[in-house]
Amino acid sequence: MTDAETIYYDMFKMVSHVMHKNETIWSGNQIIVDCVAQLDNTILDIDSANEKLGKTTKIITVGKTSLRKSITNQAFLIKENQRLYYKMNNNIEEMQLLIYPITKLNRMTDSDFYLEATHIYEKAVVMATQLIPYSITTAMIEKLKADLDKYFGITPERELQSQVNANLIKLLPVKIDECRLMLKNIMGTLVHNYKATNKEFVNAFDNSRIRHKRPGAHKHYTIVIKGKTTQSNKTNPLAEVNVIAGKQKKTTTTDIDGNYTIKIYTKDADTVTFTHPEFETLIQPINLINPEKHKKATYTINAVMVKNSTYSRFKK
Repeated sequence: MTDAETIYYDMFKMVSHVMHKNETIWSGNQIIVDCVAQLDNTILDIDSANEKLGKTTKIITVGKTSLRKSITNQAFLIKENQRLYYKMNNNIEEMQLLIYPITKLNRMTDSDFYLEATHIYEKAVVMATQLIPYSITTAMIEKLKADLDKYFGITPERELQSQVNANLIKLLPVKIDECRLMLKNIMGTLVHNYKATNKEFVNAFDNSRIRHKRPGAHKHYTIVIKGKTTQSNKTNPLAEVNVIAGKQKKTTTTDIDGNYTIKIYTKDADTVTFTHPEFETLIQPINLINPEKHKKATYTINAVMVKNSTYSRFKK
């Protein structure tokens, strides 16, 4: 269940407890008897759905979505460094074929995505040596292939289990709404019949249905990271530097003035990596200051790049 659904569920259980504790008061009122019975049955339906979901350690559709996103980021990073290699070596024709945004990969059907990602992988295998100065390792290339095989190796049986889970997830908010309707019906009847004669019981019911914010609940805030890359003299801006931020490996490239801007979630904020074939790779930490109070804050992380002495050995 989501956090909101869990809050409601806890409330329903508390209301049921209060009602059964005071059963002698309302047991003769058939409207309330029926409402409480429906409330208890719906709570059992929610328990059953949760139990079935709990038996599956991983919801496949959610897992596939997450894996597809990871493969997209990997393929795009490798593709961008291939493009940069062609640009540095004046292969304009090949470079132009690789000029497209990450959204193109996101929008592809599975079949088109498989063909494009496989093409990127196969080309990376051939270019493995040339991509070393761009911080693209053999392990990264092989991980792309392994994740592709994993993504497209999900069996129909697992897809069916995924659909079952998806149906259970859709069922939960329906049952939550049914319980909320029961509470409304019970409250109306209680106020009408017992407000004057048993105010304490009506207040106990009313207090039990008040929702409280769950302790520890939090949101994932977005922050903006920007900065400038310069050469070691700290004056000349450096363009075409790959900037990779956070655990999700969000990627961008510095402009002609060496500037970049990138957005990430605070939960993913760990480091920013700067790569360029002619310069040493630089990794800078992201030091968050109370992210919940500084949501949508902007952090400036500049990079001073040092020449890579081994670059000339790889350049053709």
